[in-house]
Amino acid sequence: MVNYGNAAVNGMSLYDIAVDTKDYLVWSQGDANSCVRNGWRYWEHSAGPDNSANQWPALALAEAATRWGIDANPVAKAQQDGWLSASQYPGTTGHGGGFCYTYCGSANYARTAAGVIDHQWVGTPIGDSRVQRALDYLERNFFTTASDGNTRNFYAMYGFYKAMKLYGTSD
Repeated sequence: MVNYGNAAVNGMSLYDIAVDTKDYLVWSQGDANSCVRNGWRYWEHSAGPDNSANQWPALALAEAATRWGIDANPVAKAQQDGWLSASQYPGTTGHGGGFCYTYCGSANYARTAAGVIDHQWVGTPIGDSRVQRALDYLERNFFTTASDGNTRNFYAMYGFYKAMKLYGTSD
């Protein structure tokens, strides 16, 4: 039981807090009437998802499922999968396989790592062509030093690490 901090959680178990957090995150996903598929941004019910923010709810929801068996509504996963399809560049060269910021700017390393995290959360197998194209993008751009690259970018490297860890990739 929690007995410190915010009065709203005092007396609750960590499990109950995790369930409330899951409910909030699923509820806060972008609205269905959005101009693009549902996802998350920086506030509830945003009309335009953002791949730089999408990984954080997915990481929390994946941990709730792994640690406590708390699974999100399948509709939330389907909506997120729609956003992933809408925000990934086609092809296998240049930006191909990479994920953009919103609909659809330039791809970068951190947002592509976030896209892989999200694919794992929605249940996309690692052998799926969408995941493979994203992994190929990450491999092609691993040593890129520009502002959209990975080298010396802790944010991008953390996303890459979490994506590989969630899929259980060892090499």
